[in-house]
Amino acid sequence: MDDNSPAVSVIVPCYNDAEYVPDCLDSLLAQTFQNWETICINDGSIDNTLSVLKKYARRDRRIRVINQKNQGVCFARNRAIATARGKYIYPLDADDKIAKTCLEELYNTITTTDYTLVCTDGKLFGTKYGKWDLPKPTKWNMYSWNNAIHNSAMYPKELWEKYGGYYEGLNRIGAEDFDFMLHFVDDGQKFTRISKPLFFYRVKAKRLSRNAQAVNHKNIANHLEMKRIILERHPKMLIYEWLKKLKKILMMPPRFVFCIKHKFDRKRRYHIRYVRVFRIPIYRWRVKK
Repeated sequence: MDDNSPAVSVIVPCYNDAEYVPDCLDSLLAQTFQNWETICINDGSIDNTLSVLKKYARRDRRIRVINQKNQGVCFARNRAIATARGKYIYPLDADDKIAKTCLEELYNTITTTDYTLVCTDGKLFGTKYGKWDLPKPTKWNMYSWNNAIHNSAMYPKELWEKYGGYYEGLNRIGAEDFDFMLHFVDDGQKFTRISKPLFFYRVKAKRLSRNAQAVNHKNIANHLEMKRIILERHPKMLIYEWLKKLKKILMMPPRFVFCIKHKFDRKRRYHIRYVRVFRIPIYRWRVKK
């Protein structure tokens, strides 16, 4: 990496995003932090996404365009990151956008602290507006399937290389970004979410949403396969699965049980004095088929 390399490489995979990608790239061009490059990878779009990307590449030389046949988001991200020259990687989906100080805040945090994975709070826009409520970024939440670090988080490229990039076995299933973030948790890396809403997540109709399609009832087999793969790749999550069950047991409504109160008399004869009723939780175990 030479002295002229950008500090941050923004990775923008695109598939039929001609309608949305201008908002994304305009938000990058408006950044207060200027030492970045953007790698837009067109993943076999059948609309005019490629022509839109080339237009922005002519407008600003920091924007590079890669064109490939459709191979899925994992392949697209990994190929783009492999060519990235920045020390830090920042993935950004083509239908999302960021506030003008987003890259500056992330870069300042990751270079002045011991955090290696940093994102910001977010807001929703599109078909729904408001605060994007996410759980606290803790190890418990991450291992409990509560993805507290969303996909647009900054991290060092060297850790992408260490963890083998985005797992391509999840390419057509979904949750590939969650799987990648779990490597940071497995490895004991520190992560955080800045308490500023500098990221804007576009909410689209369910028929257009890749995430919604991945867990649609028609694709429930893919969803179960995704969970199986992630548990297999991150076995520590199994411990938290059992801890969640234990927590559920303790939080269940109580049931009635009986306790016999007894005593011995002077001749050591056994007497039942009364029966007391206690309320304690009882769990009904279910065998998964």
